[in-house]
Formats: sequence, structure tokens, C-alpha cells
Amino acid sequence: MTTTELGPTGIHDRALGPDLARGFMLLFIALANSHYFPRGPSVLGGFPQDGSAVDRAVTWLIATFVDGRAFPMFGLLFGYGVAQIVRRQTASPWAIRFLLWRRSLVLVVLGVLHATLLYVGDILGAYGVLLFLGVWAIRWKDRWLFVATLFLVLTAVPSDTSLSISADPPDLAMLPPDLGTQVARRLLVHPFIALLGPIGFATPFLIGLWAGRRQILERPAEHLRLLRITAVAGVTIGVLGAQPVALMLARLAAT
Repeated sequence: MTTTELGPTGIHDRALGPDLARGFMLLFIALANSHYFPRGPSVLGGFPQDGSAVDRAVTWLIATFVDGRAFPMFGLLFGYGVAQIVRRQTASPWAIRFLLWRRSLVLVVLGVLHATLLYVGDILGAYGVLLFLGVWAIRWKDRWLFVATLFLVLTAVPSDTSLSISADPPDLAMLPPDLGTQVARRLLVHPFIALLGPIGFATPFLIGLWAGRRQILERPAEHLRLLRITAVAGVTIGVLGAQPVALMLARLAAT
């Protein structure tokens, strides 16, 4: 059995759908994190509460369509990309696992550097940990992917603080006063994000593995019904589910 590992897909051979979706999710993640940087005495959930009507409208839009929406989608696309890598490889199963483990190590290292030097909320490390563990799922049959996904969904029981919104000012790890405080605080905070993050990303990751196997985004014409139902139901549920928090953040409902 050959152990050849194929390199990246050529630019002209890449599917537009997954790349376009990743690009939009990167933009959404940047927007989702941008509001954590303002300073001021009146901040709720990272959003300033002393702004104009335009500020409230922007807050509602971000809380409805961006916050908590980009991360699951990016997790799905991450699993989708892993499925694409696995599908293209002609190496042995163990060689493919080691290939993915090397990539997970790179993600963890870049995550530590990025979180320490640039932004403490970096999730590259979390994706690296998720990939390190998720490698064992790449050979699961479809039914086991769905069983694991259903288990994760059913065990994700909302807590009493699910709708709580922090009114605390940014932590020192978010906006440190100096470089020494930044490095010290972020080296303590980042491991928690990297190790706990995969819990939230595991469900979309498994769904992405399944979708990647079916090449749903590369062959949309063959999956139009599934894509339409998912788009309509997903956007509707996402928008309605966001309203309790979005209306409070936009000061359109009592906190």
C-alpha cells in the first residue's frame, strides 16, 4: 500500500463553496470579537450601552446574525475540510492520522503564539485539540457520527446562566496595561479556551465530517433540497433563538 501524501488542492481545482463560506465566517468571527475592545463604564456583554439608536441597531444585528453563529459554522467547515483532506489521501489510515496530528500540533503552536501576542480569545488552539481527538472519528460510519452528534446535542443542557450577560469590564487578559501583564495573564487563560473549546465545536465538527464525505458544498445541485431546508430552518431558528439576548443587549428589552 502506498504511503503517498497529496499536497494542497490547486487553485483552479478548489471548490468555491467551502472557500467562500470560510471567508465569510472569518469576517463574522472578526465582527463577533470586535465589540469586546471598547472601554467605558457602561458595557453589557461587551457592547457599549450609552450609544445612539444606530449603535443599538448595530448591536442587535451583530447579536442576532453574528455572535454565536460564526463559531458553529466554522466548526462545521473545519470538519468538512478534514473530510476533504482524508478523501484525497492515498496513504494508509495511520499515515493519514499522523498527517492530521501534525496539523493539529501546528494549530496548537500558532494558537498559543496568537493568543499570547495578539488576541486572548484565539481559537486555533481549540481547533488543534479538537483535530487531535477528532482524528479517531474520520473512519467512523455515518450512523456513528449521527449517534455521537445526537448524544452531544442531548447532553448540552442549558444552565441557569445560559442567558446571563456580563456587565464586567474587559479582563486584563483582553486589554492588558502592559506587555508583561499581557503575557502572564494570557498564558494562564488560553489553555482553558484551548481545552474547553472542543466541547462546543465537537457537534458541528462531526456534522462537517459527514457533509464533507458527501461533498455537499462541492456538488450543491445534487443536494438542493437538503441545502434549502437547512438554510431556511437554520436561519429561522438562529434568528429567533438569538432574540432574548439580542433585545437585551440592544436595550429593547429589560435585562
